[in-house]
Amino acid sequence: MNGSLRRLFIGLMPDEGVRAALAAHQQLWHLGRGRPTSGARLHLTLHFIGEVDATREAALRHALTGVEVHSFNLVLRTTEVWSGRIAVLRADDHSALSDLHASLAARMLQAGLAPQRDTFAPHVTLARDAPNAVPPDRFPPIAWPVSECALIWSHDRRYDIVARYGGAQSAFTPAGARRTLRR
Repeated sequence: MNGSLRRLFIGLMPDEGVRAALAAHQQLWHLGRGRPTSGARLHLTLHFIGEVDATREAALRHALTGVEVHSFNLVLRTTEVWSGRIAVLRADDHSALSDLHASLAARMLQAGLAPQRDTFAPHVTLARDAPNAVPPDRFPPIAWPVSECALIWSHDRRYDIVARYGGAQSAFTPAGARRTLRR
């Protein structure tokens, strides 16, 4: 191991319009004593990586260079409360999302990191510890234009975007341009 560990994941971070729509949708739920996800932490995880050292992180960043994200519109419209007491908003199946997930898994393998074998269930977590959460009866679906993904560092109840891939962004986000999302 080389230096301290960072808890990383690859995900989709909503723009401000999508974030506002997700937060408005979240307000329609009856969460009981559930802990709502803060607006700044709303995201869709593509791959949870976990704790990695600087050497593995550098290998991953190198492997992710040049990832292509073909723009597509993701639609979120299915509400669920999972057995882990997690209230979620699920994304519709989309071939471009599945292709991106597979492409990122291959890049992780190139970096010597094994992707989780769990079934990919794309979703946005709206609340945790919410066993009695009740979703709204009706609500408009949320359209999410996707053109990039990000490598994200989760720490101290916030997310720092380490690098962005795809879209008009360069492969690496300069350290001074990191965006910190706080709870």
